[in-house]
Amino acid sequence: MQKLGRYMYNIDMVKYSVVDCCKDIGVPSLVQLGDLYTFNITFERQEDNIPNKVLAFFDFQQAFEGNPAFDMARLIAACTDADIRRHLEEFIFDYYYEKLTKYMTENKKKPGFTVDQFKTAYNYALINQATWIPMMAMVALSGDVSEDTKRARIARCTLRARLVLEDAVKRLEVLQPTWINGA
Repeated sequence: MQKLGRYMYNIDMVKYSVVDCCKDIGVPSLVQLGDLYTFNITFERQEDNIPNKVLAFFDFQQAFEGNPAFDMARLIAACTDADIRRHLEEFIFDYYYEKLTKYMTENKKKPGFTVDQFKTAYNYALINQATWIPMMAMVALSGDVSEDTKRARIARCTLRARLVLEDAVKRLEVLQPTWINGA
């Protein structure tokens, strides 16, 4: 967190990663839910009780127009542990771009950006999301559970937060090294 302190307390840096980076990267500014994570999604459950279809997104109080990868970064950073997040990041952008291109082609359009541009937008969004993950851990600590369960949740959330913060610093070192404390 210490290396991200300069970023966290500089509204211009935060605004750049969430909104203003779009122009420089060459990606469209799109409406984002702003608080996309599993608690704000309703899923259809199949007979085996496994959700496989999204029915609705809700809680639009933080919706805004900006970085098109913001919601993806929130969902992945907030809802997955580092091993899953890092594995997803190996293929999710190509998969997303493939599906988006297919959908747009059916409507006689094409994306106005590349996969690499979207990855850069995601990296900016992940830097922002990483600063929120430690606070979001409080959600995991709610509920009437045993002390053993609570300790296990704290350990999982602490590890998730530490690793996403480490990854955010690595991305910031590449994208905007002067934004890091001590740079």
